[in-house]
Parts: sequence; structure tokens; C-alpha cells
Amino acid sequence: MNIQQAVNAPRIHMQWLPDEVQYEPGALTPTTMTALRRMGYTLKMIPWWGSAQAIVVDPKTRVRYGGTDRRHPAGLAIGY
Repeated sequence: MNIQQAVNAPRIHMQWLPDEVQYEPGALTPTTMTALRRMGYTLKMIPWWGSAQAIVVDPKTRVRYGGTDRRHPAGLAIGY
């Protein structure tokens, strides 16, 4: 995954209070959801979770690559 793909990927979030796993559409497979429920987890689908801007630095070239969240397109990832 490149940085933009990682930022765009569906997210999951384990919330303690309330005790539930929140997930975006496509984040969990049906098999994973079944397994989590069997372990006692409560699952709650949400339309989106959070907003991320990310920068990764290639360790060999030191080139910086940015990704901004499609969920909130007003964001911006810029380097230093």
C-alpha cells in the first residue's frame, strides 16, 4: 500500500466506553465479523471514522510522499 491507499483504507476503532468495535463499510470481512462476535465483541458500522493526513519518507531517497483523507477533502498533507 502506498501512503494514499493507506489513508483511504477503511478503518476500525475499538471503543472502550461504550465497549464496541466501530468499523467503516468494507473494513471487516464477514468471516472476521463472525469471529469477533463469537469472541463476544459488539460491532457497530459507522459511515466514516476520523480524518487523517499522513507523510511517509522514503528511507533511501528521503523523498516525502503525502496522503490526505478522502473523507474530508479539505485536508492537506505537506512535508517539512
